[in-house]
Amino acid sequence: MTSVSPENNATRLGENHGYRFDGDFVYLNADVNFSDADLDADQAWTLQLWACETGFAGAELAGVKVAEMAISPMAGGILAEACCTALPPAGAEDQVLALALVTYDADGLPEVRDLAVYADPQSFFQPRFNGNVSCALVDGVAEPKIDAICNRVRKIT
Repeated sequence: MTSVSPENNATRLGENHGYRFDGDFVYLNADVNFSDADLDADQAWTLQLWACETGFAGAELAGVKVAEMAISPMAGGILAEACCTALPPAGAEDQVLALALVTYDADGLPEVRDLAVYADPQSFFQPRFNGNVSCALVDGVAEPKIDAICNRVRKIT
């Protein structure tokens, strides 16, 4: 696991953090240490779990956001933990996972304050659409058209 923190930010993930998948859910946990400046600021904070085939460069988020939980700043830091719905990426490729500590600026734009990248890749066996995918409304009923649905074992047409 590597941790990438922008040097000018004091609010960081603590040494204890992680995730655990259980079916359609993922349990997130992290010690978060807030700076005095961030305690005084009126900002929204979240922990986000991300999955990416190619990994993460610096503190840039890439790939698919798998789960997210809101956290509230507190003096002395917090242990944030929650069970969240997991929305893993489609397909069966190995994914690098990272836990991001994110705040939002006044315009609602995210800013990554810390990013912990985990060394062991994960595989998700999720069906994915292949080819053309469309949907038409016919007499008020949605009619999806999908060339194929693929999974790791076989192709279903």
